[in-house]
Amino acid sequence: MISIIDDQALLAKLEKRHLSHAVLDVFMQEPLPESHPYWANANVTVLPHISAPTHPMSASKTVAENVRRYRLDGTLPASVNPELGY
Repeated sequence: MISIIDDQALLAKLEKRHLSHAVLDVFMQEPLPESHPYWANANVTVLPHISAPTHPMSASKTVAENVRRYRLDGTLPASVNPELGY
């Protein structure tokens, strides 16, 4: 398998603020090991890698609600359970 993301290079760019944030959902090892630095990095959002169809109507409602909530109070719903590893 060929790595698409160089984890160390991405973390370095985030640390130096060349990038402000990364949202990732596919990794060389899944679930992502709990010791991986992505979990502890506040500038990385780890999403669960799931195979399921996305329904535009329900997905757009969810996104709209999340944007509304974020604009209102700066919160987003919990999307990752580190205890489960994804």
